Amino acid sequence: MRPLIQILQRTALRHRSFRRLWVTTLLSSTARWADLIVVGWLTLELTDSALMVGVVTACKMAGYVLAPLMGVAADRLDRRKLLLVVSVVSSSVTALMQALLMTGGLTVSYLIALSLLSSLTWALDHPTRQALVPDLVEPEDLTNAIALNSVAT
Repeated sequence: MRPLIQILQRTALRHRSFRRLWVTTLLSSTARWADLIVVGWLTLELTDSALMVGVVTACKMAGYVLAPLMGVAADRLDRRKLLLVVSVVSSSVTALMQALLMTGGLTVSYLIALSLLSSLTWALDHPTRQALVPDLVEPEDLTNAIALNSVAT
């Protein structure tokens, strides 16, 4: 156990704020991949159409077209507040999708609309997390922090 503590003391993970960001990035990334699979599977169950799975999946990724603009927003706005807003919106989209599914009101149109909204939150979340890293660590830990953050995404 002692060598692990020594290693952590020499990495960017020794910064409490970065550790929080890193863990939430890891969890967020895992949730995104699971969401992509679940929504694709749900689309297949609802429509029995590979084409519609492709359409919904494309909508899940469509927001990345606006990623350069989202990067500008991440540079100019308070990054922590931005991540909080993105998390709330993303959670709301998921909750709405679940409510529609459980009440029997979920249609492909809703899946497409919610996937588009979800893709915008993803496109804003990623550059915001990347831009926040230098704010959380000292300059000598920045290379390590960027590498760890890349592993988590």
